[in-house]
Amino acid sequence: MAQKKELDINLLIYAGLAIGGYFAVTAILKNLGFIKSDEQKAAEKLAAEGQQKFIDEVQAKPNKNQTAGGKPTKSEGNYATFANTLYEYLKYATLKDNKKKAFELLYVYMQNDADIAKMIKYFGKRQEYNVFGIASGDTKDFSQFVTTNLSSSQLQALNERYIKSKMRFRF
Repeated sequence: MAQKKELDINLLIYAGLAIGGYFAVTAILKNLGFIKSDEQKAAEKLAAEGQQKFIDEVQAKPNKNQTAGGKPTKSEGNYATFANTLYEYLKYATLKDNKKKAFELLYVYMQNDADIAKMIKYFGKRQEYNVFGIASGDTKDFSQFVTTNLSSSQLQALNERYIKSKMRFRF
């Protein structure tokens, strides 16, 4: 007759504690924002799809009522430079930012939806840093970078300018 092996009760307790600890730590990290929840991942995916849809629509059907007939007002290289410059102005999450110049760049050079679409494309997702050069939070896209760094009055002024220019894009 086969002998029954007794399970070590301590081993079961440790396994249970390890599994419970894993789920507890994961839940805490999600609540603190260190790990993205499934809802956050879904929202980011939806936002990325929406941005791509905006870019595709603007390229497929330029709005003739906008500046330059709804087509980009600058060369491709300009948008890459603008995106890098905007990032340099806003990449620090604290006092080192040059929010005034970032606002001026968006106010002066973004003249229609095609310009904004190119900025979204060339800006992509970028990392924000604190004063000491330590990464601060997750990477952000163009819209997130601008809305979290500019003041509400600056965003309102940009949106009013975009409305006057018959643009669909808003911050």
